[in-house]
Amino acid sequence: CLSRGLGDVYKRQGLDYATIDAWVYKNRAGRYDPANLYPCLKAIIDGYVDAGLTEDDNYKHLDGPHLHHGGFTKENPGILIRITWQNPNERPKTPQPHSTISKE
Repeated sequence: CLSRGLGDVYKRQGLDYATIDAWVYKNRAGRYDPANLYPCLKAIIDGYVDAGLTEDDNYKHLDGPHLHHGGFTKENPGILIRITWQNPNERPKTPQPHSTISKE
């Protein structure tokens, strides 16, 4: 499977952490909530895990998916997914919980 091979390439390069962003493009204008499409994104990400693109979809391997409104288009509606692979040493630092921040 091609995607399983890609997962091995990313692991060899030390890229075992990714941020996933998804833009929703609707075929008609109107109010909607992009977050309601989360179950669809979850199924896609589970497929990435099954294909070996990432080891797991927990917080140790993925940040996201973050859903965004992409726009309205009759010609090409759908979901655009961007995976940004990161070196583990370049991960964003986790902020301290507000109760442990010193008040200097």
